[in-house]
Amino acid sequence: MKNIAILSLSVVLFGCTATTQKEEKEFLFRHVDTPWTVSSQGNYKNTVLISAPELKQGKFVMRLGQLDSSAKVTVNGISPGILNREPYKVDITDALKAGTNEIEIEITNLGEKTPAEQSSGLVGYVDIFLVQNNPLPYISIKPGQIWLDTNGKPIQAHGFQVLEKEGTYYWYGENKEFTTLGSHVWTYGIRCYKSKDFYNWEDCGLIIKPDTINPLSPLHYTQNLDRPHIIYCKQTGKYVCWIKSMDEDGYFVILQADDLLGPYKYVRSLKPQGYGVGDFDIYADEDTGIGYVWFERPHWELICSELDDDYTNVTTKYSTHFVGMRPPYTREAPTHFIHDGKHYMFTSGTTGYYANLSMISTFTDYHGEYTDLGNPHPTDKYNHSFCSQITDVVKIPGKDLYVAVADRWMPQLADTNEPAEEAKRMIPKYKDHEPFPKDFNEPKTKDKRNEVRVGWDVTYNATYVFLPIVFKYGIPHVEWKDEWRIEDYK
Repeated sequence: MKNIAILSLSVVLFGCTATTQKEEKEFLFRHVDTPWTVSSQGNYKNTVLISAPELKQGKFVMRLGQLDSSAKVTVNGISPGILNREPYKVDITDALKAGTNEIEIEITNLGEKTPAEQSSGLVGYVDIFLVQNNPLPYISIKPGQIWLDTNGKPIQAHGFQVLEKEGTYYWYGENKEFTTLGSHVWTYGIRCYKSKDFYNWEDCGLIIKPDTINPLSPLHYTQNLDRPHIIYCKQTGKYVCWIKSMDEDGYFVILQADDLLGPYKYVRSLKPQGYGVGDFDIYADEDTGIGYVWFERPHWELICSELDDDYTNVTTKYSTHFVGMRPPYTREAPTHFIHDGKHYMFTSGTTGYYANLSMISTFTDYHGEYTDLGNPHPTDKYNHSFCSQITDVVKIPGKDLYVAVADRWMPQLADTNEPAEEAKRMIPKYKDHEPFPKDFNEPKTKDKRNEVRVGWDVTYNATYVFLPIVFKYGIPHVEWKDEWRIEDYK
């Protein structure tokens, strides 16, 4: 990663102010965090990276916290004014640009405070807020933009899946609301939302709550829990949830419940066939009832294992695919779906939270050959899957419409070449990588209370990219749309 401040887009609702008929909502958009540099004149400087799509979402204001003094704010050489009273807030919309924005703050009238004392109060309290007219209720999908639930709070369900049950959609994923810079939180439980129209989502709360007491619990909020997948087992009538616990060599945490919305009880931790695990997908064959889990063996190959009868473990039958592909080419984030009786699978490359080039493959035998059909985002000129990573495919009932749903983990990099450059940087780093050996010991958690989110792992800023799939000569393609409606499809 380049030595620049890639600052996080917050999806935490800060507040809202009502007017007569037009309601505005104000969201914390970016913390302008350390490190600040001090010029010879005593001014404080920093940078904020903002993508072109982000600038289209509304107006932007900056707040400086409680200064007890005056401050002149300059953004990209433009000064919106001098702030001398609370809330030390100024509109910086016209000064912002796509890319790196230079911010300079000159503090005056310090009173009895020294510049060092004033700067210590400044750092960490400079925030940029997005202000937009209340968009609720939604009547369309705008990929990549902040998406609010029916309470007016940004949706927090990342690394997610969307299930449809009896006319209701359930969207569940990682709750990242507290995964902020400097925090010890990786994933604060699994949150679920429900919707009838696929546009407006009601918060169902945390269906799997974090352990906040025992740091060695596999569900403690400091543990690196990613990408929950829930599957229904007809044999037992249980909902089974698999979650990846990421480490140098990861493992699965498996739970089950009587109801989709929980409560879930811990069953076991598992390394299938002794293999470490990365991103994964699970599926139950409707004809045979056999369950399957596809997972990345970091960072080497994709493995397909069969599940036991209650879907809480694996059998001895498995197969390997895309063997020996080192990052950025290792296939992760497998997403399986069926269209017209044909099996397809999206996979992404492996570049951390940076987006990368996706691949679509097809197969007829779960343990047979997987045929590469190429890039499913052929119109993306940046080769980073529209700055997203596909996590599920949703079939819309009553329509011949399949929707690829994805995370945009780093929205500040949309419409830039930086993800592609990061993919190039990965090649020499992993040129000699070999897979971890098999380990049949029961996975044990590590105490991660001292691990701090430092920048690349700040994910409370992530947004979502939902796009329809177009089938061309039997090959699924995902094409960009700034806005679209389900009603426009047959």
